[in-house]
Amino acid sequence: MTPVAGRAWRRRWIVAGDLVLALVWRMVRARYLGTAGGVVWLFVQPLTQILIYWVVFSVGFRVRGPSGEPYILFFVTGFVPWVFFQEAMTAGSSAVTSAPHLVRKTAFPTILLPPAAVFSAAVTHCLILPIVVVLLTVSGRPPSLTIVATAYYLGALTAFALGLAWIAASLQVYFRDIGPILAVILGAWFWLTPVAWPPSLLEDVFSPWMTINPLTYIVNGYRDSLLLGRWPTLDLAALVFWAEALAALALGRLAFRRLRGGFAEVI
Repeated sequence: MTPVAGRAWRRRWIVAGDLVLALVWRMVRARYLGTAGGVVWLFVQPLTQILIYWVVFSVGFRVRGPSGEPYILFFVTGFVPWVFFQEAMTAGSSAVTSAPHLVRKTAFPTILLPPAAVFSAAVTHCLILPIVVVLLTVSGRPPSLTIVATAYYLGALTAFALGLAWIAASLQVYFRDIGPILAVILGAWFWLTPVAWPPSLLEDVFSPWMTINPLTYIVNGYRDSLLLGRWPTLDLAALVFWAEALAALALGRLAFRRLRGGFAEVI
């Protein structure tokens, strides 16, 4: 690469980065700052779900986590990454159809819309994480230094979600039932992922699925880094996850580039 080409390449990435940041800020602001409750709504839904699970399992059934920890800590540390994934997929799938004014601008790089939606979900996620840390600390299980590994798992989940978001967003332009279908898939995916139940409970029954389910790797990783004080390791689960994440990124980028030519006409 010549110096001139290198400078042009860097400028394109800088411009793309600035556009994504602007889009992320716009999405976050439109979602929360335009309402009477503002950013309060950011915490209401996940905290409500956490409260329900705490009342049912901790207070009602008096269930404890597989390592003897309070069930609410077991649940929260797996639920937080799931909330991010769910929000990233929901917002990412509608990123193109919800911005027709940008799609019709021929010079606008529409391929940046799904990443902006996914990154806006990541902003929400980063604001909720401190609440989890406070909950762990108050419960007598403060996170150890392994908490920094959550940055790795967040980056890994972002990569996987981005690939799927590109696919879902490009398909939804032509097939508007993608949104409801995705909601059904996510509802089933939640219960097939060890968020509310320990992996050992159904490991014998769902062993093949547990191996190929990318969310299992992420949920277990969050629990390891936040609750159990374990660092990431290079094992079969990690290799399978990254093979799936890279495949999702490649297929998502290819699908979006192939289908985006008709966005302006259809939308």
